[in-house]
Amino acid sequence: MTAIIDDSCNLQSSLTAMISTGFEKQQQYTQQLESKIDDFLEGRIAFQMTPVKLSHLVNTEDGRVYGTGGFQY
Repeated sequence: MTAIIDDSCNLQSSLTAMISTGFEKQQQYTQQLESKIDDFLEGRIAFQMTPVKLSHLVNTEDGRVYGTGGFQY
């Protein structure tokens, strides 16, 4: 009877250790994934906030050239 109880305790300890290890690995994976997502989103936000100089010019019929801001060149 004592051997069965010892085996049961060993099995329970082994299962607890396996579950704990699996949980730790899952946490590490989740943290790595969150870090990659954060890096991606920070890059996207930085890209979206980068000022862009528009260089579209419009030629009028009388030969004048205007930029998109309405300034004559």
